[in-house]
Amino acid sequence: MVVSDHSPCTPDLKMHPCCGGAPIAGAVEGDFVKAWGGIASVGIGLPLLWTEGRRRGLRLQDVVRLICERTAAHSGLAGRKGRIAVGHDADFVVWDPEEQNRITVDKLHFRNKLTPYRERQCTGCVHQTVVRGAVVYDAARAGADGWDRGFSQQPLGRWIGSDE
Repeated sequence: MVVSDHSPCTPDLKMHPCCGGAPIAGAVEGDFVKAWGGIASVGIGLPLLWTEGRRRGLRLQDVVRLICERTAAHSGLAGRKGRIAVGHDADFVVWDPEEQNRITVDKLHFRNKLTPYRERQCTGCVHQTVVRGAVVYDAARAGADGWDRGFSQQPLGRWIGSDE
């Protein structure tokens, strides 16, 4: 199973001067013991895993098993998440597994743009994200009415823990 600890924070808490931050007084830049844990990279996890996984012999079905099926089972949601099947939520991405993609600050869709993967070349690029059958991200719609940088502004209206 592969999961993401999405634990974003300000550059100050990471003790890194990038992005306008300044290290905490008396701290040394790069001090992993004192820096806030976690890496803000949830939106780039699939290309990173695919790039490194392929180098190590992982196939697409291995990635699906690791980040979809096992994560859903571990979360107690295997009956409705983790695979495309009748009776399951229609959660999936439309992506090009061969497209070359450089991770740049303008592609980071979170407030604090600090990531160790900045300027990293990856293989694979997500073009759409579908949650419960609704398109919530569409790279082609960036700038269109009702879309902010490709993200739908329409709420889905249901908490994941709901049985409705």
